[in-house]
Amino acid sequence: MAVPCVRFVFPLALSSILIMPKHIRDWLSWLIKLRIVVVTTLLGVSLGLESVFVQDQSLTRLFQIIIASYLVSFIHYVLLRFSSRYVLQAYVQTFCDQLMIFSIIYVTGGIDSYFSFLYLLSIIMSSILLYRKGALITATASSMLTVAQYLVIQQGLLPLTAYAPIEIRNVKFIIATNVFAFYAVAYLSSQLSESLRKTGSELEDRQGKLANLQAFNENIINSMRGGLCTTNLDGFVTLLNKSACEITGYNPERIIGAHVNKVFGFSEHERQSDNLPFRFEKGIMNANGEEIYLGFTVSPLLVEHNRQIGYVYTFQDLTEIRKLEQQIRQKDRMVAMGRMAAGIAHEIRNPLTAISGSFHLLKTELALNPDQLKLMENISLETKRLYKIITDFLSYAKPIAFSPGRVDLKRLTRDTVDLLRNSPELTVRHKIEYSFDAKNSLHCQADPDLIKQVFWNLCNNAVKAMPGGGTLSISLENTQRGEVAVNFRDTGGGLTKEEQERIFEPFESSFNGGTGLGLSIVLQIIEAHHGSIKVASAKGAGTTFQITLPKEMSQPEVEKCPTC
Repeated sequence: MAVPCVRFVFPLALSSILIMPKHIRDWLSWLIKLRIVVVTTLLGVSLGLESVFVQDQSLTRLFQIIIASYLVSFIHYVLLRFSSRYVLQAYVQTFCDQLMIFSIIYVTGGIDSYFSFLYLLSIIMSSILLYRKGALITATASSMLTVAQYLVIQQGLLPLTAYAPIEIRNVKFIIATNVFAFYAVAYLSSQLSESLRKTGSELEDRQGKLANLQAFNENIINSMRGGLCTTNLDGFVTLLNKSACEITGYNPERIIGAHVNKVFGFSEHERQSDNLPFRFEKGIMNANGEEIYLGFTVSPLLVEHNRQIGYVYTFQDLTEIRKLEQQIRQKDRMVAMGRMAAGIAHEIRNPLTAISGSFHLLKTELALNPDQLKLMENISLETKRLYKIITDFLSYAKPIAFSPGRVDLKRLTRDTVDLLRNSPELTVRHKIEYSFDAKNSLHCQADPDLIKQVFWNLCNNAVKAMPGGGTLSISLENTQRGEVAVNFRDTGGGLTKEEQERIFEPFESSFNGGTGLGLSIVLQIIEAHHGSIKVASAKGAGTTFQITLPKEMSQPEVEKCPTC
């Protein structure tokens, strides 16, 4: 009866040893499952062979043991769920298994029972749970129970079962063989268990190091400021780092597995080349439909023995650099044109002065009728306007002469307002308000004459923007970045978005008779002081200019204009 059970359960135990859980709790769970498997197998075999080997009384006892084993397994399962004293549970489960095995052997033939091998399973599990110490304790307990079972039956303390013969031959040999097997299995299984524990510890340590190395490599890849993309030899994307996703705007789940030609719009020549690594630049469309310019470097992806398994694409976002390059080229062209225009204006101003002087001389010497006199006046006005345009343009084109010093912006504002009140363009319908924090210092390092020119231009423009009257509000405040902000707000007609974009361009004027250079000069002065100027406006809602000046600044280096 026992042979089928041995053939089924013993390989199961050996296979369970090879699959080593990481914690004693996992092994306790395996032990509960193994116990249920053994008991269930025993139940099935017993039922199948009932009529041949087992009488009714022994079968009843065996069923009682099986039911008790199920109940004990359930209790062990509950304890495992709610208690963390796993070592104690291991000893308790081993003790219960010893009693169960003792009972099964007793009702199935005593010392000569085929189920004596269950002691070996218990010893093996003890070596796994409790290592060498547990294996030796379990082997000793198994030996003592084997001897005790024989003695209590011999002394008549327990009745004979259906399996047990009246006289057992070679009892000493069987007991000695079992005891030897118990300790041999305890020794071998504990050796194997210790070896597995050591190997498992080393494996866990290596896995930890490997996980740390993988995390370290992943952090390096994701910390790169440039984009990184890898593909296989066929060009299908296998990896995309964090920066690559941020630059392109693509979701990595969408890109991985796609062909690199479709992702970046590469041609076959750009994707593959005989001379690796190689570099090229290309404009692509990001996920938002915006054109960006990227600089790519393509390298082979090599593994051991220089075997190529794919390609590595590293790239940088060159969009802003390209914009700066275009701005620099445009600025260089503007500088060249400005120098040329300044030279032309300088050459025009001298003969214009001679023309104006000759005109005034003719005007005083000739007898003119009223119509001729009116024409002469128009010529005089246009000559003066042309002269002013040339003078303003030369002021804009030539380098700014700095005399930096500590400027009290509150005092400078009051002086500008006093000067503005005497302006002929200011009427009774105009109102001027200014406010500042009297407790805090509002000073900056700047050229007072240039800053006063800025204030005057902005105030004068604000008054012109309100021909029918209105309020000009001036406020000063310290910013959190250690700067001083000055705001000029009018209640005029305001500016459109297009006008705001062109307002600082030369020769852009919103007023009749203006040269369009006033705000260009203002911008030039503010930028020379390392400050900034912003405009906020809406049509019909007035305009606000905000100037921000640093409290401390170094002497600016100004390029000399050869024509001025």
